[in-house]
Amino acid sequence: MNDFKKYTLTVEEDKKEIVLAFLSLLNCDMMEEHDNGFSLSFELNDDFEQSKTEFLAVVDRFNIDYKEEVVKAQNWNAVWESSFQPIFVGDYAQIRASFHEPKSDYKHDLLIDPKMSFGTGHHATTYMMVDMMSVLDFNAKEVMDYGCGTGILAILAAKEGAEKVLAFDIEENAYENSLSNVEINNVGNVTVFQGILDQVESNMKFDYILANINRNVILDSLERLATHLVKGGKLLISGILEKDVELIVEKATDAGFEPIKMNTREGWVCYLFTCN
Repeated sequence: MNDFKKYTLTVEEDKKEIVLAFLSLLNCDMMEEHDNGFSLSFELNDDFEQSKTEFLAVVDRFNIDYKEEVVKAQNWNAVWESSFQPIFVGDYAQIRASFHEPKSDYKHDLLIDPKMSFGTGHHATTYMMVDMMSVLDFNAKEVMDYGCGTGILAILAAKEGAEKVLAFDIEENAYENSLSNVEINNVGNVTVFQGILDQVESNMKFDYILANINRNVILDSLERLATHLVKGGKLLISGILEKDVELIVEKATDAGFEPIKMNTREGWVCYLFTCN
């Protein structure tokens, strides 16, 4: 693995939501939110210069101050281990790394070693997906995790009793990280592959589809996702800003979905739909 260039941005509170919307469209390997802004990491590979150009366009547009540093690949685990803290979603799930001591008063103990992948529970979208899953019935169901990141949602679905779980992500590091996390959580009914939605066989049907991605990918995928759900199946999505809710609901309805429930957190939305 190559080294990474890390950019730490200082963003005013009233600009955070719109800046995050633009940053989420960048092809970065990891993005973290902190009190004063955001941090983004890009692998120093053949695509870096293009990614850097797109990143600089965003910071120039919003006149954002930032600092940059090179993070050595061989030291990356030490970097995230020093800052990664357990996450607790009600009394439903604890999300921790393998070096954290577990607590006993949670229904699910999720071991996630995120490395360079997205989806630890620290971000509002992942937190809401986990929270919403706590009230759904996955027992003996078939589940798709579209854009699986660390594999956290696929693993949780399996622990909730899902019969089969198919998880995939276009990013190689996410694929490899999901494989590792599936193994350390000892869930044998999760299949992981690196790829895109079009690679899922057209005749495969699911009771649930989980998609914590971003607005544009969700909008482009709604019609195809509907073909992969059984009648009455559920689509649970996040990665959507509150300002985009009306558009998402309109397009989802056009694709054959009916909105059921919405949660919000820190300007982000998690939405549950059923397939008509």
